Amino acid sequence: MDFFIWVQVLTICLIGAVSPGPSLAMVVKNTLNEGKKQGSLTALGHGLGIFFYAALVVSGLGIALSTFPELEIFFSFAGIVLLFLLGFSTLINSSKAKEDTFISQTGSFFTGFLIAFLNPKIATFFWQSSVH
Repeated sequence: MDFFIWVQVLTICLIGAVSPGPSLAMVVKNTLNEGKKQGSLTALGHGLGIFFYAALVVSGLGIALSTFPELEIFFSFAGIVLLFLLGFSTLINSSKAKEDTFISQTGSFFTGFLIAFLNPKIATFFWQSSVH
């Protein structure tokens, strides 16, 4: 790829990274409520989720989604369920203090990962990128 295409890809990725969405909201929530370490783990998990999608695209996600459009529907509904559960748990647990334990750390990491992996906007972006 030439330099101009790399600049376009970098620009699109930067715009996607700074656009507000559920991942940014969860990173900010975990940082404010649970501290910098939990926010960083959430962001790290989100980055791994994005990396996972990029690896899938390189290995043929576009072909799989074109062949089986039900996969896109599944990921969309899984994302809806995840966002609903996160919102519900935030409302229920808003008054409870969390300990800084391994479980809360891995929970923050996997929350970040699942938000990236089950986000229909991210899935659609990578699917469209891989088809064209």
